[in-house]
Amino acid sequence: MASLNNHAFENGYRIRTDPGRLPSGLWRETFNSDSAIYGGANFGNLGAAIPANNGQLELVIPANGLVVLQRS
Repeated sequence: MASLNNHAFENGYRIRTDPGRLPSGLWRETFNSDSAIYGGANFGNLGAAIPANNGQLELVIPANGLVVLQRS
């Protein structure tokens, strides 16, 4: 997920799709462009496992950032 918004979605950004398009289960943040490794503020999901259910997923997206998830 990417955001070009100047403000972070710190309270979470909910993604909704048809249940078959986003498999239920856990998704892990594998890349965050706002990571301290890249000089960022470490704002995001901190590598947490994020549950998806019925095509819905809620995650934190940093301002002007990119978050990559991988199904666990």
